[in-house]
Amino acid sequence: MGGQAGFISDLDGDLPLYEHFSAGGSSFRGFATRGIGPRDSVTGDALGGKYIATNKIELTFPLPGLDELGINGIMFTDGGIVTGFGSNIGVTDSKTYRVSAGLGVFWRSPMGPLRFEFGIPVVKAKEDRTEIFNFSLGTRF
Repeated sequence: MGGQAGFISDLDGDLPLYEHFSAGGSSFRGFATRGIGPRDSVTGDALGGKYIATNKIELTFPLPGLDELGINGIMFTDGGIVTGFGSNIGVTDSKTYRVSAGLGVFWRSPMGPLRFEFGIPVVKAKEDRTEIFNFSLGTRF
């Protein structure tokens, strides 16, 4: 279980795009990297948001015959929202709370922890970019 919440603002009101919050990929399975949140209405580019709230619930379980190799199964559900770009002119922001669910495999390999996960968006907005399969190498802090 885990989650995050945040708000970001700049004192002079000119927050660069690269400092906006984003979610997707290994941080929000079932959606592409920077796959949720406000987008440019013309280009479809991800803009990120000034507000973020996410949560995740994950269950890890042994796979019979594979647990001695360090391989476990994963069931998960992720939820969250990225919103609040600022100016609404030329911005698509549905302010939708997204939800995904899925299954995967976690392997404590000699190279380090490997995760292979399949996530299906259950609740999404029309502007979102989805990604069913996600692979990650390394640990989470």
